[in-house]
Amino acid sequence: MSQGTVRTALVERGRFQVVMQPNSTQDIRARYADAVWAGRASQRTRVYQSARGVWTDRLVTPQTPHLHLDAGRAALLVTTTLPGVSPISVQSVLLAQDLYQNHAEVWVGAALVCLLLGLLVQSAVTQRCQHFQSMAYRIRFLCQPANVVCHYQPIMDLASGQPIGCEVLARLDDAGQLVYPDHFIPALIADNRTWAFDAAVSTRALQELGAALPARGPFKVALNFFPQNLQRDAIEPHLRASLQALGRTDLQVELEVTEYNFSPEIVPELQRLKADGYYISIDDFGTGYSNLGMVKRVAPDFVKIDKSFVFEMEDASLRSSLIPEIIAIAKAVNSQVVAEGIENAAQATQLRAMGVPFGQGYYFAKPMPLEAFLAYLRACDEAAKRPTL
Repeated sequence: MSQGTVRTALVERGRFQVVMQPNSTQDIRARYADAVWAGRASQRTRVYQSARGVWTDRLVTPQTPHLHLDAGRAALLVTTTLPGVSPISVQSVLLAQDLYQNHAEVWVGAALVCLLLGLLVQSAVTQRCQHFQSMAYRIRFLCQPANVVCHYQPIMDLASGQPIGCEVLARLDDAGQLVYPDHFIPALIADNRTWAFDAAVSTRALQELGAALPARGPFKVALNFFPQNLQRDAIEPHLRASLQALGRTDLQVELEVTEYNFSPEIVPELQRLKADGYYISIDDFGTGYSNLGMVKRVAPDFVKIDKSFVFEMEDASLRSSLIPEIIAIAKAVNSQVVAEGIENAAQATQLRAMGVPFGQGYYFAKPMPLEAFLAYLRACDEAAKRPTL
């Protein structure tokens, strides 16, 4: 029998009590615990405390959460309670450096997982951002009159050299950047927004011209519509509302349809629009395969010779030799002729001699914004007032 005071650990499990050697329990405490509490609720006592024990809770009970983050000390408190008549609670302090020193492989694995997740998120975000920046996405917001930029190219009387109207050519303003048709038309068609675009262009053009164009007699405004949008029940109320809002009767709307898109299905629609008082024009004539009978049914007001015929006039090519035939077809259906793509005075003179009354092209003016177009009209008016020598 030993003499003196002996400190030991007594563990109670049910009907059994186990006495443990003090050295063994001391080693276990030092290795796995920073503080140990024992006793019932009214007799709760801290029976062990390590150097880090000052960071543990003042009192740990069976109700203390298993995990608790002490943000101020950047420490994780881990609490385990052994229930019984006299519950024992063990609390450990886990610091960031402990995780790094004792669980380096966990940190490396976590870092690799985070890197992989970061790459996946970056890829997804990049793809999403590219989608938001694509024309396929932005086109739905750009088909508004406020985003339409209209350019106007004058249509000239070849005899007098005076403008009798203009063709409207549209671009889109995308956050201050001008986007041309070859970039946005595929997105328009793919997203089925051709009518929204046609409506926005016609509204913007008529508003601009109606507000800024001085009265100068009948002035034709040629508008291009997608062939699928040449529906009288949609176009007529839209244009009528726009023209009535302007309160002007001198602007005469001309609806252009390319010969390539000229089909029997749209002939009745064009006939009805012509009966409503709108001019009908077949654009790029000579490049399609429309037959004379179908053209005669529509009886267009204007036939526009495609610029490819005019380009080759000075070379007297086979293609340019077809111009008189196109003029004859126009006369046969009681239409007037407009030559496109005139680039010099010789072409204008030759076309006039063939009996072509109207023309447009870079020889007269390129398509231009509203202010430049108005300045061009003023210059033409001033030139007309000068006496001829």
